[in-house]
Amino acid sequence: MKKTNLLAAGQDSSKKRVSRLIWDQAGTGCQMYLNVSFRISIKNYRLLRAYKLNPAYRVYFGVDDFISIYDNLEEIKTTFESIEKGSGHELETFIKQAKSNYDIAIKDLVYRPGVSPLELITVETTKKLNQFFSTVSTDIRKKFKNERLIQILEFPVLFLGAKPTKTPSFYNFMNYADFGLGTWHPKTGMFDVVRSIEKLALELGVTIETNAAIEKIVVENKTATAIVINGKTIQADVILSGADYHHTETLLDIEHRAYSEKYWESRVFAPSSLLFFVGFDKKIENISHHALFFDVDFNQHAADIYDEPKWPDAPLFYANFPSKTDQSAAPQGKESGFFLIR
Repeated sequence: MKKTNLLAAGQDSSKKRVSRLIWDQAGTGCQMYLNVSFRISIKNYRLLRAYKLNPAYRVYFGVDDFISIYDNLEEIKTTFESIEKGSGHELETFIKQAKSNYDIAIKDLVYRPGVSPLELITVETTKKLNQFFSTVSTDIRKKFKNERLIQILEFPVLFLGAKPTKTPSFYNFMNYADFGLGTWHPKTGMFDVVRSIEKLALELGVTIETNAAIEKIVVENKTATAIVINGKTIQADVILSGADYHHTETLLDIEHRAYSEKYWESRVFAPSSLLFFVGFDKKIENISHHALFFDVDFNQHAADIYDEPKWPDAPLFYANFPSKTDQSAAPQGKESGFFLIR
């Protein structure tokens, strides 16, 4: 989903600390975090308590017809092997490669600014050059024949905003995040993440302003020097935007923008999503905390979203029932859930 949150950071004259944090509005993200990067740890700070889900999720193909993905690779391999002979070993080698790619992506590439494809060229990525000329789907289908297992392995790359048939093989690191790191849930819900960031920020001397509609980024001598929120100008040594590139540029005067509106109109953006937040007046049986519903044509859904964008006639969807494991998510005897279609 498109983000429109903006972070403005101003340092004091000693350059030692961030002094102000301003949040505009932010898009709602999927609760199904496929890795544990949200566990906040700086030096001795352990601000966020989370637990690993087991099963991590279930994939439903029909009524009482599902595959459980457990919280460790050994059990997942056993599950695969029970469905397709030899697939357990194939999965082990596939995830080993995915972990290698994950280490490169997270430790290096993810921190680059994303302004040039040349940023992908490193000593490590050149060793994996062939993976940029094949696709995730091609590699998976060489190793696995069972269509259900293929769908489970292809699904994670949809979070990147592209079809598996269009995503380079290198991006199979999403599979390691899924099967290797597991799925975690904060002890009393996803808002724990916000509380933890707030607690850490306040302890570091940050001033947080909310309900702050960011109207403009002020530029002087080719340097961002201030932001305007609710008609008030706030000066800062550093302005850092966490919003989409396009959204951030709309806050700049035209002469300071890197790209024109014509350019942005020609770009293909990743799809957003439709969310339904639902409260149930009873407990829901035969469902897991996280659930993927693949009871319709996976390939047709992907084609409807990415090839000729339209609302799918029979969409796949993801469901989250946090109250299955988090008692704070719903009153006793009730259930909370949300449904995501992307």
